[in-house]
Amino acid sequence: MMDNCCVMHLTLLAISLPLSPYRLLYKLSTSISTSVLHRVWAEKSKVPIWSWLAMLSVPELNPLTHLAHLAFVDQAMSDLSVPHELNIDEHKAIIAHLKSLEESDSGEEGMRCFPLNLPGRPPLFIKHCDYDILAEATTQNFFHLLAKDDASAPRIPRVLDAFSSDEGDCFAVMEKIDAQTLGDCGIPEAEAVDLAAFAVKWLQDQLPSVPDTVFGRISSEEEAPVWHQFFKDHQAPGAFANPKVLAEYVSEASQRCRLKERRLSTDQVLDSFGDDRRIYHSDIKKENFLLNSKGVWIIDFQHIGVLPQVFQTYAFFNTGEPFAAKVGRKLGYQPSRTANAMVPISGVLQQCGGISIPSMYSSSFMRT
Repeated sequence: MMDNCCVMHLTLLAISLPLSPYRLLYKLSTSISTSVLHRVWAEKSKVPIWSWLAMLSVPELNPLTHLAHLAFVDQAMSDLSVPHELNIDEHKAIIAHLKSLEESDSGEEGMRCFPLNLPGRPPLFIKHCDYDILAEATTQNFFHLLAKDDASAPRIPRVLDAFSSDEGDCFAVMEKIDAQTLGDCGIPEAEAVDLAAFAVKWLQDQLPSVPDTVFGRISSEEEAPVWHQFFKDHQAPGAFANPKVLAEYVSEASQRCRLKERRLSTDQVLDSFGDDRRIYHSDIKKENFLLNSKGVWIIDFQHIGVLPQVFQTYAFFNTGEPFAAKVGRKLGYQPSRTANAMVPISGVLQQCGGISIPSMYSSSFMRT
């Protein structure tokens, strides 16, 4: 006999998705009002409905769980996109403003990020680069949608648009946040660590909302390269389809280490990965978090994605960033031999860039 909580969840599912199994289960709970169901779901549910159904371990519900998971993946994939709210004239105004900055010799940093006011729009903040910024904007938009109605979540700026010019300049357009960085707002170091740890922990906890087909960048752009400090200049030479492909890449790089004991097989690398899929943040600095009366804000999503667990440990303790190490320890992480063993392999990549590694071009590295 299912308890009332179970029945209410199933009823909400039945009335919200037009699938026949849900309609059959709806007959179990016709006496429960829709308003009660929505309130219970909003207040009590902390996981996707398919995950909740799976935890019930009721064999009879397996077909329902499967359908719920498919519906969840469809919705999650639709969230891996970027709004396109600006019109062509507004795009032209942004491009013209960039050209005026170039003419005034504003410097590289001044042209990489700049505020802008457009008629009828809230104050805007523009990120500009000469690479495809769509993946970063997609990641930011994905987490913004998860956080916007959750009062307990960190704040994430709303993305309005991402586009490129005919000259190849790429732009991400988002709301401008009136706030200071954790390094400039005058709070004690311990409080800054607590706030950053809270934000990173929330990011990591969102893994159930990421489609299980996603590995690397959280984006619909399958070929978007991974950004992580393990790689040369923080950028991998390409996308990795799955953990095994990444392990082959790391193993191949390790063969160039001078000491034989640092050379690892693909299986050894896979064993060192820990969990295959974890949300990571590999650029944990005070400058990448803002603070105002609304709470702590996450503002850099280029270095956020899905990789094996060891890459988060590496980001905490093997990048030479003391603040990141403090955040890692706050979250219960510790330096590990596994992450330490990746340091000389990263050194190889810093020297050769990984692009010249032969297996990067072998068939095993092609997406299927």
